Amino acid sequence: MKLFSKEVKDMNELNKVIKNNNEISKKYEVAVIVYAFDEENKIIFQRRGQGCRDEQLKLETIGGRVKKSDMDFRTALQREIEEEVGTEANIELQEFIVATYAKTFDVRNNKEQDWIYLVYKGNS
Repeated sequence: MKLFSKEVKDMNELNKVIKNNNEISKKYEVAVIVYAFDEENKIIFQRRGQGCRDEQLKLETIGGRVKKSDMDFRTALQREIEEEVGTEANIELQEFIVATYAKTFDVRNNKEQDWIYLVYKGNS
């Protein structure tokens, strides 16, 4: 479900935007994602590992869970890019695209997980 298309900086701003949305579970997690394009304007995907909590072995865009220690969402995404593809990837973050809400199944904990995905565009 699409939530909004105006960028929010951090958890405080996100909470203000969604506070009156009764469709969102109170136990959501936030993930940041980049639709990164290479020099030929092809999107860059990565394959999820077998040890992932959800979406195992699927091709996905780059990104991941926001941690409490992340100062803001763009910082969280830079951290995730470095963790997942390394510093050599040299992905430049550009504009915010959209925020969406979805549920996945967490196989490690055998339960559904609610997610807010914050999606950005990037170039390598």
